[in-house]
Amino acid sequence: LLAYFLAQEALGPWLSPAARRIIRAREVKVWSMWTGVYRKGFGYMDFCRCMEGGEFYSHVGKNMRLAGFSKRHFLRTMFNSSSAQHHLMRQQQCRETPLSGFFPEAALTMMFTTGCVPGDVGMAALLLQNCVLEQDIQKVLLLHDTMFRMSTLAADCQDSKFWPFTVRDTATQYARVIWELARRPNGRAPLEQPLLRRLAWNPPRGGPIAAPWHGQCGPHELRGGVRISFGVDDDRQRMEQDAQSNLGLAKVYQGTGRLQALTLGPVCTEIGRFWLRLGVTPNAAARERTLAIIPVTFSWWSNPWHHLHWWLPALYYLRVRERLLPEDTDVALTFMHGEAHWGKSTTAKVSEPERSEPEEWSFLWGKWPKPDKMDKFEKAWGPTGLHAYVLAMLSARRAAPLEEFNGQSYSRVIVGLPAVRYTLQIPRMACAQVASVKDFVESTPNFRALAAQRLQSQHGRPSGRKVLSFIQRTPKEGRVLQNLTDVVRAMEANVNISRGLDVRIVRGLSKGWPWTKQYHAIRTSDIIVSVGGAALGWLWALPHGGAAIELRSAGSPIWLTCSESWDVDWREMFGGLARLAGVHHICVRPHAVDLTVEAIAAAAGLSDPSSFTPYERDIDIYVHPQRAVQLAEQALRQVTGPPPPCLDHHPDT
Repeated sequence: LLAYFLAQEALGPWLSPAARRIIRAREVKVWSMWTGVYRKGFGYMDFCRCMEGGEFYSHVGKNMRLAGFSKRHFLRTMFNSSSAQHHLMRQQQCRETPLSGFFPEAALTMMFTTGCVPGDVGMAALLLQNCVLEQDIQKVLLLHDTMFRMSTLAADCQDSKFWPFTVRDTATQYARVIWELARRPNGRAPLEQPLLRRLAWNPPRGGPIAAPWHGQCGPHELRGGVRISFGVDDDRQRMEQDAQSNLGLAKVYQGTGRLQALTLGPVCTEIGRFWLRLGVTPNAAARERTLAIIPVTFSWWSNPWHHLHWWLPALYYLRVRERLLPEDTDVALTFMHGEAHWGKSTTAKVSEPERSEPEEWSFLWGKWPKPDKMDKFEKAWGPTGLHAYVLAMLSARRAAPLEEFNGQSYSRVIVGLPAVRYTLQIPRMACAQVASVKDFVESTPNFRALAAQRLQSQHGRPSGRKVLSFIQRTPKEGRVLQNLTDVVRAMEANVNISRGLDVRIVRGLSKGWPWTKQYHAIRTSDIIVSVGGAALGWLWALPHGGAAIELRSAGSPIWLTCSESWDVDWREMFGGLARLAGVHHICVRPHAVDLTVEAIAAAAGLSDPSSFTPYERDIDIYVHPQRAVQLAEQALRQVTGPPPPCLDHHPDT
């Protein structure tokens, strides 16, 4: 593969534009071949999962864009010592990183353990530019080799619309550097800026146009009438391994009546791609009924942020877009493998040439994981559990694990949902689609009943006032606003706030409130204030133009983006959700100490996410009352001004 790109670089001056276009058009098959090689060796696996250290890798992507990767001015700013981009490159730690960390053996170890090729390549690209500025050519070459080897893993999952580079960029840039050094007379050249500019990141633009990353995520459909079976035959030799034919296609099964064992997918969640082994038998006589197979992660954790990744697309795709009626729809649940633990696999010490992550972790389970945790089962999936009302909006029958639908026939089977993940990829769901989900929820009888009760309770109160809600957890849960009483008292004493805001405290979101009641509590707020945590996963329910104030502890790491400015942290977990929902957002560390230059430089440099020092996530927070008043006044101006545009979630906008 490297020889292919090196030949292009060497023959470049003699290739016509037409010849270049023909060669590039054929590159798709070249990269597909490598995908096939790795699938043969490792099986079905997601090398762009980025589950462990996801927030850190999102920060890496942010730094790459701040540095100007993929921009035409990149080289000019990189070598301009007065530019912010130059100083960002200088903060990477090429000199401090031992040479042994650059050898091919280290790269191979990373290839067997990495769960986030785009993030690891992005870190290496930042470090590479520092090595160029340090004039350490040996490390430059070794880093290029590492990036090239790793990028071949990600040919089928790299989202080039989110990350400011493609897998092709790493190959063409490596070939350019090799040829640049090889063609020098006697292999010698002065280490001056003209040569260094040729060694820095500047891959030729162009190449095959990649389809949107989320296009492969589904939903995938089987039509024409099928009888399904799951878990009946797990013999991998009988599975169709032609995954390409199953990507994003509606398949019609007729004729033979023979059982076909399929590998369907990928389906995409907030923690990456998964596949589903499903047996189907054509059955043209199947009744007109739809089976929706929904992947669920963290099944026992009643965390709104994680579960919105299936709540929103399921309601949008099944009810709003496809207009499927609950009485004509069944919902089958699938889950992560019960033994999956990506924290262990990404930090494993590899001694054998094999992946630390078993292939089975990439396949969805069709049975309840950990069935011994019945208290958590009731809280999440019981008749009054968190998900009960969402599932009731989707189907009039009880949702169940996929294995309970063995032997049943359907005219249509939908596998997976539109991708929502926005911190490390471009989502398929957009702001307008989230708005349509809110409209749908608010048309349901349960929500209308709650809205009527609220109108009745407000009889005689002055209208036109905005509502600010503090989301307060229990002391046992942690992440409590310690001086909430003082903060509320200070707000009530402020003339501007008392005239324009009603202040209320919402307690008990995590204590078994029904889904619609939780949604209603946020929907009837204009501003919410919460310590960073699961409750902020509800901010999508705010009215268009609402505002969310996220509080972070002083001890949270710098790579956890918290800019203390409105509407800028949209690559962050809750800032990104706010952008997706069309609401304002600010993240603040209300009592953070001033950082030294050395601390900032160290945090901006590249580190191994597996060696991060854990920080106390559940620590309580104190906010000076006057600081809280300032934030409330800012939020009031935001929600009384023009709402933010309802945009697609694109990194360059």
